[in-house]
Amino acid sequence: MKDSAEIKSRKLSRRKKAKARRSLATVIGRVIADIDGDPFLRNHLFLSRSDDGKLTVGSYVIVHNEHRLFDVYNKQGNILHKNLYVFDAAMAITECLNSKRERFIPEILELEETYARNVNDVKLFRYMMGLKTEGKDIYEDRYVIVKQRAEKALQGIKKFRLVKS
Repeated sequence: MKDSAEIKSRKLSRRKKAKARRSLATVIGRVIADIDGDPFLRNHLFLSRSDDGKLTVGSYVIVHNEHRLFDVYNKQGNILHKNLYVFDAAMAITECLNSKRERFIPEILELEETYARNVNDVKLFRYMMGLKTEGKDIYEDRYVIVKQRAEKALQGIKKFRLVKS
């Protein structure tokens, strides 16, 4: 059996308990201040996925809609951006909104529009190459060009992400 002196030595006095509470409160305060000051932490510590195709990132929600595109809403349910082709564009927009970098959103939207236009052209030229028509070489050349444009636009979108995917 343990000695009663040993048990007493493990107990904390009221003063030590109060000091431990104050220290814990100070540490929690510092962590919360760090989260508020760091956009990466704010975006990714407060990231949650619900089962109905919604992803909450900070103060905004990304919804995968019925057309297999992405919509960005604020917490009140107001739509901010609709029918984005690329998940990275939706994430880049929400990260910019959360980190107070709204000035980059028009550039992200322009790159996303370029990506969407070129992806649609890729699909068209791929279809045209499959047909037995004259000028198949022209479609192949155009296919390569628009595919490169789409990849370049996607890389441009990804550079706005806080976390590189």
